[in-house]
Amino acid sequence: MIIMSLSVVINVLLTFFFVIGLGWGNTGASVATGVAFTIGLLISGCITFNPRQRLSMLKGHFRMPLLRRAVYNGSSEGVSEMAASVSILIINLTVVRLLGADGVAAFTAINYINFTGILLFLGISDGLIPVLSYNYGAGNYQRVRRLFRIAAIITMSIGAMVFIVLQAFGRHAILLFFDGSESQAFQIAVEGLQLFAFIFLFNGLNVLIIAYFTALGKAKISIIISAARGLVFVLIGVTVLPIFMGITGVWAAVPLAELLTLGVALMLIYRIHKKLV
Repeated sequence: MIIMSLSVVINVLLTFFFVIGLGWGNTGASVATGVAFTIGLLISGCITFNPRQRLSMLKGHFRMPLLRRAVYNGSSEGVSEMAASVSILIINLTVVRLLGADGVAAFTAINYINFTGILLFLGISDGLIPVLSYNYGAGNYQRVRRLFRIAAIITMSIGAMVFIVLQAFGRHAILLFFDGSESQAFQIAVEGLQLFAFIFLFNGLNVLIIAYFTALGKAKISIIISAARGLVFVLIGVTVLPIFMGITGVWAAVPLAELLTLGVALMLIYRIHKKLV
């Protein structure tokens, strides 16, 4: 956490220096990001590759079967990212067809807010994975279930708070991405966010459940949920709903996809928890 935070702080300071101080523009911003995270890499590398550390990359023996298992088990996160990129592309194409460039600008602002919220849920789920994995491997199944319930309650609480904040102050959040409130794109984004914000009531649990199955080594189930959440239900919604609801159907497609995915995920969770006795 310290290394990542330090990288971000260095990135911000160097960006000010290169862009404003030296007038390098976009090149300065790019150089600042590259330098900042290279510094972070060097610091973490000195720790990770230090043979005196208990967990060092220079200790142990390489085993291909173990690597294959790790790659397969973590593939669900890859599916999630791939599905998200495809769905964003499809949504952008649909929005530009319905509203033109203003619609794409509006969706971009909404998606930035969505990404910020997703990072909160990823922080919880990624931090929970090693704890769940350790206890599952040790046979502490009751503890695994208890940890999941606690994380689920926290995730749902954060999602509800984010939803309430966006419903009350969504206009101010959107204004961060525009010069003023007079543009057509701003108005589209404000209206779209009111509906799109329902996503935070469901997507936190979906992210948590995907991480949960990854922690338990249930890669196949995790991949199914990832594909359903980010690709299958989104594509169906974006294809069908705008026919009847216009642009409102686009804003509703992603929250609806998260809701349908949550239904599937909860059924799978129930099946797994019956076996954890």
